Formats: sequence, C-alpha cells, structure tokens
Amino acid sequence: MQLHVLSFEGPDAYSRAGGLATRVEGLVRTLAGLRFGTHLWFIGDPALPGHESHESLHLHRWAQGMVLEIRRSGNTSCPPAHPRIMLSGGRGNPPRGDYEYR
Repeated sequence: MQLHVLSFEGPDAYSRAGGLATRVEGLVRTLAGLRFGTHLWFIGDPALPGHESHESLHLHRWAQGMVLEIRRSGNTSCPPAHPRIMLSGGRGNPPRGDYEYR
C-alpha cells in the first residue's frame, strides 16, 4: 500500500512556515517506519533535489521556491497539476480517468 500526504510544509528548514511541519514529518516517518510506501509532497527548498527517497519514505518537493510568495500573497491554493502527478506516484503519467481536486 502507498500513502500520499500533501502538505505546504515539510522537513526542509525552508518550508517550515507555521508549525505543521513537525507533525507532518512525524506522521510520514512513522508510516514509513511501519513499512508503508509513504510519499510526502510539500513545497520544498529550491536548493535541494526535487525527489529524495529514504527506504519507504519518498520526499517530493514541488513548487520549489514558492514559500515566500505564498506567505506574501496569502494564497494557499494548490497548483492543480500536482494532485494528478501524485496519482501517478510521481512518474509523470497520471492514471486515466477524471479526478477532481478541491
């Protein structure tokens, strides 16, 4: 089973904006420690790779470099392309079908 978590914050110091990162990081590390394939999608540090894997934990940094823009604008909507990428497991080929993201 694969689990996917979408969060505006993640384990990068760059993406720690409001305290959610600690909880999200604890959750995904626990799930990965239980050997679930766990994917964390978050706005990450632009200086780090877009994808990293550590055993069962897969970090997907999307919208890298947008943390300050999001903070300034207050716009917390997710770029619509990313949920479809999540459905593909990060391979860039989303499964067929209609998926609505809200």
